[in-house]
Amino acid sequence: MQLDNGCGSGFGTSTFNNVTYFTSCASPFNGDQLCLYSNTSSTNANSIHNINWGDGTNNTYTGSNIPIGNFDFQHGYGNAGSFYLTYTVQQNNNSCIKSQILLLYTGANPTATISPGGVPVLCNPGNVVYNINPGGQNTPGTTYTVAINDGGSYTFNHPPPASVTHNFNSVSCGTNSVINGVTYQNSFQASITSTNACGSSTSAIGPINIQSAPDAIMNTTPSLSPFNNKVCQGSNVTFNDISIPGTNIQVNSNPPYQCNNTYKSIWKLYGPSGPIYSSNANVTISGSLGSGNSSTVNLLAPGGWTNGSQNINLTFLLPGNYKVTLYVGGLSFNPCGVDSTVTNICVTPDFQVNITSPFVTACAPASGVFENNSTPAQCNLNNVSAWSVTSSNPNQCGQPASSFNNNTNAQSLNSSIVFTGPGVYTVQLTSSLSSPVFSNTTPLGCQAKTTSTQVTIKAPPLINLSAPSSICLGSTFNPTATVNNCYSTQTPTYSWNFNPNNSISPANMPTPTSASTLNPGTITYPNSGTFPFSLTATNECGPTTVNQNIIVQNPATVNPGSYGPFCSNTPVVLSGNVTGGVSNGYWTANVAGGSFSAVGSGGANTGAINSTYTPPNNYVGSIILTLTSVQPPAPCPVVSGQTTVVFDASAWANASSYPNGVCAGQAIPLNGTFGGAASSITWTSNVGGTFSNPNSATSTWTPPAGFTGNAVLTLTTNDPAGPCNPATSTATIQVKPLPVATSPTSVGPICSGSNAVITVTSSINPSTFNWTATIPSGVVATASGSLSSGSNSATLTTSIINNTNAPQTVVYIFTPTANGCPGIPDTTSVIVQPVATVGP
Repeated sequence: MQLDNGCGSGFGTSTFNNVTYFTSCASPFNGDQLCLYSNTSSTNANSIHNINWGDGTNNTYTGSNIPIGNFDFQHGYGNAGSFYLTYTVQQNNNSCIKSQILLLYTGANPTATISPGGVPVLCNPGNVVYNINPGGQNTPGTTYTVAINDGGSYTFNHPPPASVTHNFNSVSCGTNSVINGVTYQNSFQASITSTNACGSSTSAIGPINIQSAPDAIMNTTPSLSPFNNKVCQGSNVTFNDISIPGTNIQVNSNPPYQCNNTYKSIWKLYGPSGPIYSSNANVTISGSLGSGNSSTVNLLAPGGWTNGSQNINLTFLLPGNYKVTLYVGGLSFNPCGVDSTVTNICVTPDFQVNITSPFVTACAPASGVFENNSTPAQCNLNNVSAWSVTSSNPNQCGQPASSFNNNTNAQSLNSSIVFTGPGVYTVQLTSSLSSPVFSNTTPLGCQAKTTSTQVTIKAPPLINLSAPSSICLGSTFNPTATVNNCYSTQTPTYSWNFNPNNSISPANMPTPTSASTLNPGTITYPNSGTFPFSLTATNECGPTTVNQNIIVQNPATVNPGSYGPFCSNTPVVLSGNVTGGVSNGYWTANVAGGSFSAVGSGGANTGAINSTYTPPNNYVGSIILTLTSVQPPAPCPVVSGQTTVVFDASAWANASSYPNGVCAGQAIPLNGTFGGAASSITWTSNVGGTFSNPNSATSTWTPPAGFTGNAVLTLTTNDPAGPCNPATSTATIQVKPLPVATSPTSVGPICSGSNAVITVTSSINPSTFNWTATIPSGVVATASGSLSSGSNSATLTTSIINNTNAPQTVVYIFTPTANGCPGIPDTTSVIVQPVATVGP
């Protein structure tokens, strides 16, 4: 849609907030007429145009476009303000509708002013109320922006609120403001800008001087925060003014509106007896309190103050509660008031630590309450106990032991302690305050203090009656004991009992059976066994009885037995015995080289009590065998006994060995040997055969005819005199079979110069073959050779040349060999034809 000025001149266009408006900006509002025409494409004579004027009325036109000068499409507005016009077009009744939104504003150029409400206090932080006064011509659609050049900004739509409240959070120093062409240093200004589609205007007020009061801040040297502001009597503390200065703006300075950070400060003190204006019995003051040293100072008028020192040092001489107050304020033209800060101090006296003990000495077990009687704590503090118990045992009596009981512990104010073992105990108390307080006195006060008390705990006598060493039957027993009186001052009494509970039979009753001195003397027992005895020692804390046993051991007895005589190399079965305190032992021999079938408990070269002894090889003579008991229970000694065994010489024979065996039908020389008690031998065979001399150790033996296989030959000595038997020795000899060759009887005839091919086999696999040839005169051939194929068959291929005119016969003899035995040969004849000749 386009603006048609033909029907009036009151409307134009303007841009407001980046949006184009149709505007009528007459003041006062006169209701100008708005005329519009269209320039829409793709329309026709049946197109329908409609305008909704945004005030509840509309107009419709049918045609291609709304023409210029069509005053039917003019509209007047009865009220000023903002309106939304909606233009729609439709090609015909059945087509889609297109629409366009148009904005319109009727009114006037806006105005507005602001003014402070009431009398503002221009302090930071502080709130100021500004009244908003809009122009009477302003209409809806107008916006108002209130801006303060400390960064504050507030925006409202028409109609604006009657006022706006701004909180100043910073002073105006460093900000310059230009108001009506005049520049004001260190000042803020407040402005209001009113804006609508018809235009905008701005109005400002100022200068605005924002000052601030100082912020009272105090700390201490050293810091008392870790001590919760609790101080030990006699300590000194420095109180420091570390306030944040306020800002003063002096209007009548030259040049005006100058800023400074000067402030006033004074100190006020209060002690256990009231206000303190100077050093007194409660406190020593180093530094000036300023006007705080007077009871008449006006705390709300800092302009009349005399400044105190920036730091004051206070030495607290008496315990009690103190209050240190720091007051700070700006200069006389600063209306922002006075600030103060307070530090409350509690001064506690130093304390002494003390223990009240329930006893100095007692018999174990002993229990009592140890009391903490230290100086009571002040300043809402408590005495804190830390109890500990250490022990020593100079008399080495028992085991010191203690613990807290009756629901108390090491941190209880008063602790109940039970002592269950004898010893010298040190009960230590470290008393401290429930929380630390500051102290810089010399020496340092209000610190943990320690004291201790000693308690001696007694017990019945401690008897050291060690288990006595065993005795061998027939020896005497002299018991000894040491008695520790366990811190007692009373001499103990003693009672020995060598038949406690009447447990020993009359046959075993020792002598004596009792004694009343620490050393009872010599005790004897009639038999072996384990026998009880006891010692009782008594002091003021009671008796102690200790029981022990004495072991009377049974000695060992050895019986080695008797053996032999034996033939040399004969094992001897030993049958000795050990009785009494032990039943085992071991054998040894006085001649080296023999052995026992089982190793004895005496180690290498010893035999077990039930073992077999083998003498050294071929040993002849006497051997002493000793049977020694194992160690009987101490202190009984080891016992041994001896027996002598005689060994006679024995016969021996060695048939020797024949690893290569013998071929069937051949003789084998024998190389047997014999000696010792033997003087002659005899050969025998399990398969027969023939010995050249059966009584000669070096006879020859020929197997029976046709025998092959293993034959056992036995060499037997004569029977010597004495316990020794004849000796025999055997040798196994393999009688190996002879191989038999088989070859063709004849081969050929073959032509001279051709090869004769002969295959020969053997009866034994594998076999090798040696061959020879009988060659007639005039024939050329190889005379001998050998064949080997790794089996029992071989083939000879050999060339033969017959240089005669007649056929010739070459005879081949094949001799087989197997297992080293040459066998039975076979013969093959080869007929060789002469070389043919062709006549003339």
